[in-house]
Amino acid sequence: MNVVKAVREYVSKMVRITGGMKVLLLDPDTTGVVSVVYSQSEILQEEVYLFEQISNQSREVMAHLKAICFLQPTAENLQLLKKELRKPKYGEYYLFFTNVVTPQYLEQLAAADEHEVVHEVQEYFADYFAINPDLFTLNMSSSSCISTKGKDWGNSLQTISSSLLSVLLSLRIRPYIRAQKSSELCVQVGKELLAKIKLHKDLFKFHTPDPAPVLLLVDRRDDPVTPLLTQWTYQAMVHDLLGMTNNLVNMKNVTAKDIAQIVLSAEQDPFYKENMFSNFGDLGIALKDLAEEYQKNKKLNENITTIEDMKKFVTSYPEFKKLAGNVSKHFTLMEELQKQVANRHLLDVSEFEQTLACHQDHAAAKTQMEEFLENPDLNDEDLVQLLMLYSLRYETAQNNDIPRYLQLLQQRGVSEEKLKLVGVLKSYAGLQKRSATIDLFDNKDMFNIARGQIIRGITGVTNIYTQHKPLLSRTIQQITTGKLRELPFPFIDGVASSTRPRQVIIMIIGGVTYEEAGVVH
Repeated sequence: MNVVKAVREYVSKMVRITGGMKVLLLDPDTTGVVSVVYSQSEILQEEVYLFEQISNQSREVMAHLKAICFLQPTAENLQLLKKELRKPKYGEYYLFFTNVVTPQYLEQLAAADEHEVVHEVQEYFADYFAINPDLFTLNMSSSSCISTKGKDWGNSLQTISSSLLSVLLSLRIRPYIRAQKSSELCVQVGKELLAKIKLHKDLFKFHTPDPAPVLLLVDRRDDPVTPLLTQWTYQAMVHDLLGMTNNLVNMKNVTAKDIAQIVLSAEQDPFYKENMFSNFGDLGIALKDLAEEYQKNKKLNENITTIEDMKKFVTSYPEFKKLAGNVSKHFTLMEELQKQVANRHLLDVSEFEQTLACHQDHAAAKTQMEEFLENPDLNDEDLVQLLMLYSLRYETAQNNDIPRYLQLLQQRGVSEEKLKLVGVLKSYAGLQKRSATIDLFDNKDMFNIARGQIIRGITGVTNIYTQHKPLLSRTIQQITTGKLRELPFPFIDGVASSTRPRQVIIMIIGGVTYEEAGVVH
């Protein structure tokens, strides 16, 4: 199962469906779907010379171009396509939709194609964003998918179930479906997905292995701790500290250099592919090796004395230039990450986060919380997250000081909006909201810490910054060993098997972290 490969194959087929000069017509979502798996230079090699938004009404008429339209089958796109086809700007149109299209949708398109410019209509199931080979996201911005109230879910049920249908069809998988019983949203998504699978059963006529694959739907609220922790692996740090969306790192506000964006794609960057899950210390060592490789190549290219040397240089120059760009890019990112770690005192913050997540010692936690809240050098957002962790750990402790800590944050000038997050977290993922069968806090004593594996990393740092393991790691171990109990995770479709599943898709409704992606990897 490789979602990046699946989406890349779809894009490749699209742009190669016809020869000649082409324009790629996209919507905001499919722009991201394509960009995370294909670089612009790769698509240019397929004679695609323009990239346009279907919503852009000021496009020029270019009858010599052929339009490859890759769109979500939404009502808005239907209206835009109908308008486009009635007054076509290009000579030919090839329509590709990211999900199942209804007969009524097609009928309206056919009626609008008065000039008979449409040459092809196909469903290419890529209604999701393939971030890593084993990680996809739906990029849902609405908070409705983390609401515990059904009336607030809005279109989330349909969006999630439709996108999951697309994932399954792109991977050619017909799985059994299991859902977290304590989460009404997970159960409803599972039922909606099953209804869609049955409705489109003709699309699922491919071989199902034995044992059948399993799709497990779990709720984010059962592990609210993992998203609150500082991360120490490359991909996760870039996302958390600098900000990364669809493999694009926004550098406008974090560097003095004239760099607006940096692309981080494992498909296009061998160094990133090899080190995206490396911890901060190992990353520094790998960067040193990369710089040494660049210096070695630079010296070789400086020593040009013969025609043969010149030929070798010309042949190797594109690769050399790419290596130089890679060195500059990753050193820039490393420099920014180091600044963030130092300026926000993240080593100290992370150590306390891990203590709150992994150790039960209320008196010590209160003392440290006081010290952190009185430290003017610490970042307000980091302090709010520490209080959120504290409130989860000591929610039921009679002598917890949550109200006073909120008052101290208010005195620091923290906005009411941020302070409300502590209460919002409790109403979303407090003790009463989480599954009673799951022990979120895995306490560790000093003896167990001493016995723990010492990992390489930041100089002088042991596993003190990586003690916490996401709940997902336990869930994966249980489902892959056939020990995930059926009572809390019943089958919505399918039956229990004595054979362990070899293929498992886990959908965390409410969002996934890069730490959890690392666990799967």
